Amino acid sequence: KAPLMLHELRYKMGKKEFIRSSKDFYDKYKDTGVKTSDFKSFWSERLEEKNLTNTLEGWLTSKGGLPDDAGAE
Repeated sequence: KAPLMLHELRYKMGKKEFIRSSKDFYDKYKDTGVKTSDFKSFWSERLEEKNLTNTLEGWLTSKGGLPDDAGAE
């Protein structure tokens, strides 16, 4: 499920911004462990300006399969 979530975030954010944010995430946490709350906080900041925080929340809280709005534009 995680690869699909990252693919959707890349698609909705745009490749350049997603890659830049991924590098920032790596640089910030490369020497420490990452909790789900760290992941959520970091990406929520990046996604807020594009109104994509609900997309992230759906992926992180859905049980089992894909969130109801997966792939929705």
